[in-house]
Amino acid sequence: MVNPAMNWFNLKIDEPLETEEPLAELPEVKLWTQNLEQTIFKIFNNPASNFYNQIHEFFLNLAAFGTSIFYVEEDPSITGGLFFRNINLKECYFVEQNQCRDAIYKAFYVDIFRMQKENKEMTAAEVQIRNEEQMRMMAPMVGRIETEALNPLINIVYQILLKYNRLPEIAGLGIPENINPEYVSPLSRAQKSGQINAVEQVLGFFQRSGIVNIAPDIYDNIDWDECFKLFFDLKGAPQSLLKSEQEIMQIRQQRKMMQMQQMQQGQ
Repeated sequence: MVNPAMNWFNLKIDEPLETEEPLAELPEVKLWTQNLEQTIFKIFNNPASNFYNQIHEFFLNLAAFGTSIFYVEEDPSITGGLFFRNINLKECYFVEQNQCRDAIYKAFYVDIFRMQKENKEMTAAEVQIRNEEQMRMMAPMVGRIETEALNPLINIVYQILLKYNRLPEIAGLGIPENINPEYVSPLSRAQKSGQINAVEQVLGFFQRSGIVNIAPDIYDNIDWDECFKLFFDLKGAPQSLLKSEQEIMQIRQQRKMMQMQQMQQGQ
C-alpha cells in the first residue's frame, strides 16, 4: 500500500457543482496536482522525516492491537519541515498454541495469502479468480486504512504546507482548501481489477459472438472515451498524460476539417 519505490497515490481537488468542465481536466490543474504530489512524496521520501520506517511500525501496531498512533511533527531543522513518529502502545507477547496461532493468522490475514499456495496446480484463470477473491476479502480492511489513516495523514501534510505558504496558486482558481487522494498502489489497483475484467468480458463476448456482423451499430451504445478513461484510471496510469476535453475537441475538429478538405480536393 505504501511503497517508497513508487507513487502510491494521486491527488484531485474538490469539484464545484457549477463548473461546466471538470477542473481535473484543465492543464493548469493537472500540472498543479502533479507538482503537489511530487512535493508530498519528497517529504515522505526524505530520510530525515523517518516516514517509511515509522509507517511500517504503525501498520504492525494496527494489525496487532487494532489501533495505532501516528504523530506528525513540524520540525524547521529538517528539509521539508516534517518528522513522522509512530507511538508504540505496548509490548505484546503471544503463547503459540494451535488454536491461538490459527486465530492470529486470521487476524493478520495470513490465511488469505496462503490460499494461493494450497493448490499449486491451477490454471491462469483459476489463479486470477483466487486473487480477486483474496482482494475482495481484504477490501474492508484496506478501505478503512485508506479512509481512517492515509487520507487524514495526507491532508494534514497538505494543511501544513498551506500554513507555511509552500504551495503556488492555480491561475484563476487560487489554492484549493481540500484535496482528495486516490490510491494507485498494486493492492489498491488489484481491488479494482474486477471492473476491468467485467469490461473485457463484455467486449470479448461481442467479438466472439458475431453480434457485430448482425447489428454493426451495437457499439454506438458504448462511450469509448469513458471506457478508455476507466481503463486508464484502473491501471494506475498518471492522469497528467491525458489531454483535456477542450484539447481533444480541438484535435477532432481539426481532423474533420482536414478530411473535408481532402474530400473536396478529390472531387
